[in-house]
Amino acid sequence: MTLEAFFDYADWCRPRLKKFLLTCPDAFDARFETSAAYDSVAKLLAHCIGAEERWQARLEERKISKYYESQKTITLEGLFADADRVRTVSRKLLVAPDPALRCVYRFGSFDGEMSLHETLFHVLHHETYHRGQVITQLQRLGLDPPDFDYCYFRKK
Repeated sequence: MTLEAFFDYADWCRPRLKKFLLTCPDAFDARFETSAAYDSVAKLLAHCIGAEERWQARLEERKISKYYESQKTITLEGLFADADRVRTVSRKLLVAPDPALRCVYRFGSFDGEMSLHETLFHVLHHETYHRGQVITQLQRLGLDPPDFDYCYFRKK
């Protein structure tokens, strides 16, 4: 399976999630118990956007002055529009990749380097991880979110 196919799947999930959240807007900002900083659906989704932006910046060797997640106001419509904008950049990197492009990163006491392909792979799996947290929280709120299993994407 190609990395582009993984992007297609992730991009199939996003509008389905948006459509669902539009039917239960209170769930978007509802807080939940966690030891992490991202204690709402809005914050988890904003974190995914911000993380993707930061990985793009690392690949392009540029600094980000303000994390996306640190915005004071995040609306459902605005968040999904920003997600599309950020994803467009990742897809451009995917379509015309520079084979020599590397991503150098540092997190606290460890650092590393990944290829463009590995970086984009990480972005997608990071998003999937947090989408699972979003779905779990929606279910804890008594909601029945859509099924995002890959087999449903393949069936479309």
